[in-house]
Amino acid sequence: MKNPATPVWLSLKAAALVLLLLAAGCGGSDNATSATASDATTTTTPPETTTPAGHEHDHDHDHGSAGEPTRYDADLADAVQTITVDVAGGAPVDGVRRVEVDLGSVVALMVTSDIAEEVHVHGYDILRAVSEGHPAHFAFIAEIPGVFEVELEGSGRLLLLLEIS
Repeated sequence: MKNPATPVWLSLKAAALVLLLLAAGCGGSDNATSATASDATTTTTPPETTTPAGHEHDHDHDHGSAGEPTRYDADLADAVQTITVDVAGGAPVDGVRRVEVDLGSVVALMVTSDIAEEVHVHGYDILRAVSEGHPAHFAFIAEIPGVFEVELEGSGRLLLLLEIS
């Protein structure tokens, strides 16, 4: 029997998680937020510019469905990038990191926290609840180039910068 902690098994588990999360996103709901894969007729807004030092938070979020169900391209299975953030006392344990992501890859984000909050990915308008014992884990296709903040919504605490190119 294979060791479930080997990198290959962890990668397979992450890919399976991405597939499950993306498949779950296909059943649209007014209460769910989902990322949308673009096609030739979809327009996107320009990416937000981010400045962690002067983090302002005076914008609204679309808490409803993004309109179109998430589509998954099997060819992207090899392009999954898993990012983990652990939060303790309302701050990222490893500090605020800047993570480079390849445009078009699947980002699988997992956030654990010892406090109840919402994780918000700017630019993609993804919001997910997180609390002690209930991590936020979700995936999206990195289809918009730019630098995007991942933050704790309520406190505005910056967790991560995603540099998508």
